[in-house]
Amino acid sequence: MKPDVSTTPSSLAVTVAAGARARLAAVRAFLDACPAAAEVLVVGASREAADELVRELSAARGATFGLHRFSFWQLAARAASLELARAGLAPATRLGAEAVAARVTFDAREAGALAYVTPVAGF
Repeated sequence: MKPDVSTTPSSLAVTVAAGARARLAAVRAFLDACPAAAEVLVVGASREAADELVRELSAARGATFGLHRFSFWQLAARAASLELARAGLAPATRLGAEAVAARVTFDAREAGALAYVTPVAGF
């Protein structure tokens, strides 16, 4: 099945194909048509997939510049960051959640509210 590739004047390409081989071939053809120093956003199912595609392109071409790689989730988080900043909010990270848990545990321990688990609360 030949992939359906749509390109607008702004050089946005959307590739739809059932098989990964067809999708990758269409993406490689699009990237090969871009100048070596063009700004290109590569979005993959995972960051590793986008990185691998760009590594292959760089190995074939030599040096490349301006290739920005994201997973779908990373792109969504980056797109949402401006709206979060406007609202005075910040995304929660795993480290942030651990910091909140540590602070709550410390305060509860100091207040004597952890009678049963006090021996392990210090860890």
